[in-house]
Amino acid sequence: MLIPQNAVHRSPTHRSVGEDAARQQEAARSGTRGFTLLEVLVALIILTVAVLGVASSAGRLSTVSAHTQVRTLALQSVEDRLSLIRLDPRYVELDSIYAGQEDQLPGLDGFKRTTAVARTEDVQVGGTVIDYQHISVTVEGPGLPNPITRTITLGAP
Repeated sequence: MLIPQNAVHRSPTHRSVGEDAARQQEAARSGTRGFTLLEVLVALIILTVAVLGVASSAGRLSTVSAHTQVRTLALQSVEDRLSLIRLDPRYVELDSIYAGQEDQLPGLDGFKRTTAVARTEDVQVGGTVIDYQHISVTVEGPGLPNPITRTITLGAP
C-alpha cells in the first residue's frame, strides 16, 4: 500500500492543536450555561430556610393578633361598664345597681366581669362630709394572662 507523502496518519487518540482548542472552548462555553447540581441544592436549602422563617413569623403574628383582639374586647368591656356608671345620676344607689359579677359578656364567651363599689363618707372638722365611691371593674377569662382591672373614684354630686 502506497501512502502519499503529504498524507498524515493519525491515531484515534491523536488530535491536532486546532481541534483541542475548539473542544476546550466548547467545554468552557457549556460550563457557563447552567448550574451544577450542588449549586441547585444550596439554592433550594436557602429558599427552604427563608420560606420556613416567613411561615413561622406569620404564625407568631396570628397568635399575637388573636391575643391582642381578646385583650381589646376585655378592656372595652371594662371601659363600657365604667362609662355607664359615670353617667348614672343615681349616685346613692350605684352599689346596689352595679356591684356584682356577670358571666354573659357579648363577644367574650367564658369571661366574667366583676364590679366592686366601695363608698366612703369622711366627716371633717367643722362637720363637712366628704362622700366618694371607689369603683373597680375587673374582667378575666381564657386567653388573658392577667385580669384587666380599672378603678375610678366618683365624688358625691
